[in-house]
Order: sequence, then structure tokens, then C-alpha cells
Amino acid sequence: MTPEERTTLVNQLVALANENMVPTIKESTDSAELEHALRQMADNVVDQIINLNDNERLIVCMATMTKLLVENVILNARVHG
Repeated sequence: MTPEERTTLVNQLVALANENMVPTIKESTDSAELEHALRQMADNVVDQIINLNDNERLIVCMATMTKLLVENVILNARVHG
């Protein structure tokens, strides 16, 4: 992957994550801080995933999504319950 391709990929991840972020989190976080966090995490994700084969990528992505969804449900229950 070229540096330009990597930058494009990180930008796509940042844009998708930002579009789908919970509004209250976006509203309560400094925009520069949020942008920095999104870029840093997107860059870390690319580092972790890029050298895996397709099957490994799929498994790692599904496991990560499952973990994050469970954490989100538990944290929301604690905040609202």
C-alpha cells in the first residue's frame, strides 16, 4: 500500500466513523480533539488489519465489532439504567 493509498483509507475511515457517531458524543467533544482521536484510531486500525489475509481480516473485524457492541450496550445500560 502506498502512502497515498493509506492516507485515503484513513480519511475514509475517519469520515465513516464521524458520520455514524452518536450526536451527544460529537456535541460534547472538542472538534479538534475528536478529529485527532478519529485519525489516531483509524491509523491504528489500518496498522492492525492491513497485513492480514482476507479471512483473518473478516474474523478480526467481526470479533472487534462484537466486543464494541457489547461494551456499548453495557455502558449504555449503566448510564441509563
